Amino acid sequence: MVYMDRRKSILQIRPILNIQHKDESSKAEKFQNDALRPILKLQHELLCFIFLNENSIKKLNFINKHRD
Repeated sequence: MVYMDRRKSILQIRPILNIQHKDESSKAEKFQNDALRPILKLQHELLCFIFLNENSIKKLNFINKHRD
């Protein structure tokens, strides 16, 4: 099954995070730490590219937005 091979491959390249889990963590918090954060870290470059691409298409200027 191709899906399982891809899933195993992704799990193998996913970094192991040294996060101390508390026993009182909620299920949502545990899911966020175990699944969502590592996925976002893997897709960081892609998200940056999409943001910069959309920014260049819409010609938004974020550089001067935060200057006082």
